[in-house]
This record gives sequence, structure tokens and C-alpha cells, in this order.
Amino acid sequence: DDDLLERRLRREISALVALKGHPNVVQVEQVVSTASGPAIVMEFMSRGSVLDVDVPGEVRAERVAFIGSATASGLQAAHNVGIVHRVVKPQNILVNSFGTVKLCDFGIAAIQRSSEFQTRTTALSVRYASPEELDGDPNIGAPTDVYSLGASMFHLLYGEPPSFRGGRGADPALTRSRRGEDAARDRVSSIIERCLAEDPRQRPSANDCFGLLSEASVGVASATSQPERRESPIAARRRRRRADQDDVTAERPDRRRPAGADSSGPPAEGDGNTSVPPKLPAISDEQWWR
Repeated sequence: DDDLLERRLRREISALVALKGHPNVVQVEQVVSTASGPAIVMEFMSRGSVLDVDVPGEVRAERVAFIGSATASGLQAAHNVGIVHRVVKPQNILVNSFGTVKLCDFGIAAIQRSSEFQTRTTALSVRYASPEELDGDPNIGAPTDVYSLGASMFHLLYGEPPSFRGGRGADPALTRSRRGEDAARDRVSSIIERCLAEDPRQRPSANDCFGLLSEASVGVASATSQPERRESPIAARRRRRRADQDDVTAERPDRRRPAGADSSGPPAEGDGNTSVPPKLPAISDEQWWR
């Protein structure tokens, strides 16, 4: 449906322009015309999605909180300008070469700032969709994104998306059944449980999620969140030069005073002790001037 695709494209362009510059939203670089219509050129996220970087079920709780806080930051910015993302899921949470986490794919966002963009589509990811989305509630708002954020973190922490109760939403008891493994995991699980509340009014805001998850992610140290450090050519040459100097020093004969030798007298010339300079032969003024 060309008309549907055009509406999606216009919706995504509007959302990305409104959020341009935010560190946790994928940036639009250019909109170009092609033979099949306009296309959006976005920044390159070299590591792919968080599912390409981390193995679900094996991710540390602090790492899950780090990813969740970055995503919540992007959602908070979107909600502040009247944009509901609607398809928050691990596949739409990307990582660049520096380990920065960014939210992408605003193609079916419900933009509430203008009546022109209020039309929503039915393209949902059922495993991460909120109960109100599944029920076809026309009043979709920011809480639905918070639910999807909780479902995405659940997937990363426990290895699979949350199960559903009667087809309406995730059972919070699932997080309780996984408790007791460690304090950090319990803390993140409690935040996820709040996000997965069936009643949208009981869920925290994206801003609250950002604060809670930022605290839970303190101390995160993951190789996947750090850029790959490469030694510069200059640093490599300096390192090799120091190593060569160490080798030369190691090959020099040991000219220190042997153990047990009499150390009461003045040091002998050339005995390797540089604390006292050796005596130089006396020369006359005439020899010095020459």
C-alpha cells in the first residue's frame, strides 16, 4: 500500500526530526529520493541490535539496567514532544561502535502533536505489546512504551519474552519466581515488574524508569559496552623502543661491587658506582685553553 508506506515515512521523518540530537535516538542524516520513492538515511549502528551484542539470559542485571536506562531516556524525550513509539523491542534497540545504546524505528509511532499524524497502524510485535494495544484501545499513550520496555528487559534478563495471561499481558509473578539469585538481579526484576503492570496507571513513567535503572546500572563494566581500544602506531613504536632499551640493559655485565667487598674506602674508578664521579687528571690553564 503506497499510501500506507508514505504515511509511515512521513511519520518517521517527523519523529526523527523532532528528536534529532538526542544521544539515545538514532539520528537521521538525510532524506533522499529514489526510483521507488523517498528514503531515510540514518547513522550507521555497527554492532546491530542488543540481541547481536548480548546473549539473552546471560546478560548481567547491571547491563540490562544500562540498556534499559538509555532506552528510557530516548522514550522520555519522545513522550515530551507527544510521540509514542509503540514498537519498543530488543530488535529496535541498537548499539554503535562506541557502545552507545539508541532507539530506532519510529515508523508506526503515534504522533499526537498534529491530527495529521494521529492515525495508528496495526503493525505490532505481539510479544512486547501492552495489554491495551492487544485489546485495541484507541487511547494509546506513553504507558504502552513503558510496558514494551519492561518486556524487552525481561527478554534480555531471562532469555525469552514474558509469557501472557489470557492473551492480555505479562504475568508479574514471573519476575517474582526468578528472584533470590542476587541483589542486582532482584532490583532490576522489581523495576521490570512495575513496567509490566496490566493497569497502565500503575506503571512508572519513562522518566521514573530512567532514574531507577540508572541507579541500578551503577558499576556496569561490560566489554560489549566499551569501544575496542587499539594501540596507535606512535604508542606501538614507543613501547617497542622501551622494550629494546630494557633488553640492552639486561645484557650489560653486572659491574656492581661484589657482596662482602670492603665498602669503607673510596669507590674505584669504573666500578659501576655512579654516586661519586671518578677523579679526572689535573691539567694546566695552558692545556685547557688549547
